Amino acid sequence: MTWTVGATKIAELARQMLIITRRLPLTGTYSRIDELKALFQSIQSEYGDHILEAAARCLLLKMTDGTYWMPPCQVPDSIRSQVVHHRERIHQEALVKPLGHYHPLKDLFLQDFSLLRGKTLPLECSILDTLVVLWRRPLTSRSLVQRLQFLGLLLRKPVGKGYFLQLHLHPGMLDNFSETGWTKNYFMVCDFLLINPGYKGLTGTSWFYDPAIEHINPDLSYLSREPLKGGAKRYLAGSDTSCNLPCLPPAQSNSQGKAPYSPQNYMLVWPRKSLLTWRKQQTKPPLARLGVYRPKG
Repeated sequence: MTWTVGATKIAELARQMLIITRRLPLTGTYSRIDELKALFQSIQSEYGDHILEAAARCLLLKMTDGTYWMPPCQVPDSIRSQVVHHRERIHQEALVKPLGHYHPLKDLFLQDFSLLRGKTLPLECSILDTLVVLWRRPLTSRSLVQRLQFLGLLLRKPVGKGYFLQLHLHPGMLDNFSETGWTKNYFMVCDFLLINPGYKGLTGTSWFYDPAIEHINPDLSYLSREPLKGGAKRYLAGSDTSCNLPCLPPAQSNSQGKAPYSPQNYMLVWPRKSLLTWRKQQTKPPLARLGVYRPKG
């Protein structure tokens, strides 16, 4: 790989990124890095993609020492062990993965950057975004019943107070994408909720919450079945053009000649009380609460 600028300049660009990183907000979604994104675009315009990614990798390598990990919440041991594992993974990938893997304007970089900040936390087969408010898309539904049901959810006490946790798939965790992996996810979320009383529950939006999946690929039906049995609610949130997993070929017609399936996004909302009640009903050992990270201040 041939660099058009020297290592000293790359280090300086990484230092500028670190300065901005310290003042980025922790609220909103993990992809909210407005000021840093502007710097990325400026570097890209002046030096090109190779130099931009080289500086971004230096940024990640520096952050793997834990200095910039400042979660806005208490973190249970079950999640802290995952944090250490993913710091090591990110450090290794930043050193050896081919060019393009950590382009800072792509989602994989944003996810791993958020893990190193503590904005998101790693679970068994997904990441958990903190300080998220519910997406209001279900209020635009044509279904009056859905609009009223979702409005009722928003009006639950305490109205307007508290954040939700939000699940996001991570490509580096797909090897653990299974019914067992998702059960472990929910156990970790319960660990989190027990020591963070201000959170209102768990949410996620995806095509695999679509009720049609139960008929198209029954092997994935557990993704909705267990949360719904435990008191979660499901709301239509619009079509999904990003569904490209091999387990669900969206353009495939069925044998009866019906129209091809068009993936639909559904929002799953699992209120705090219902989720913790579900956890108590499981036959697994009680949740461990041996130690937690407590934020400063």
